[in-house]
Amino acid sequence: MLYTFIARDENDISVERGEIITVLNKDDQDWFWVIRSDSQEGFVPVSFTYPIDLLLS
Repeated sequence: MLYTFIARDENDISVERGEIITVLNKDDQDWFWVIRSDSQEGFVPVSFTYPIDLLLS
């Protein structure tokens, strides 16, 4: 995550800056459905995310 995101409703999930998440669904252009390392799932804004493969190259 590029930025910390605080969940605003029951479908969102709070994620800290720098946390690695797995995207499960990209159907919405503005929101990704993700899973955290603790197995919690929810939506985060696409603009708050960054592909890890780009960080490693």
